[in-house]
Amino acid sequence: MSEYLSKISLPTADIFIDAEDFLWIKWKENAEFTLEMAKKHESAIVEISQGKKRLFILDVRVNYSYVDPEARRYMAKSEPVNQLRHAQAILSNSLGARLMMNFYMKIDKPPVPMKLFSNEDAAKKWLKQFLPNP
Repeated sequence: MSEYLSKISLPTADIFIDAEDFLWIKWKENAEFTLEMAKKHESAIVEISQGKKRLFILDVRVNYSYVDPEARRYMAKSEPVNQLRHAQAILSNSLGARLMMNFYMKIDKPPVPMKLFSNEDAAKKWLKQFLPNP
């Protein structure tokens, strides 16, 4: 996963396009995700996507992070972001992160298919079903 085509680093996450054309949001340890940071994520995603709709991988395999509920709701409803994602897989290996992501999917209800995974290959396989037929 070290190869990427383009990358934007923010205090909370690295956002990049990998060699398979997945858009990654790789969370950083001890991140504090506020509404202000959510708006920076939105801008970075729009910039790095270059108008192309993609499959997103949100990698929250970190020990600790804080997500403000207002920031979480903002990202779920972000029109610029939702117009750019076919579907989103969420990688998590901790109970706390999985609970937070389940809450995000069920309460905030982003308007794209989303699913939790602990295995990167399984996540990519699931995502690929949402690619448009050539």
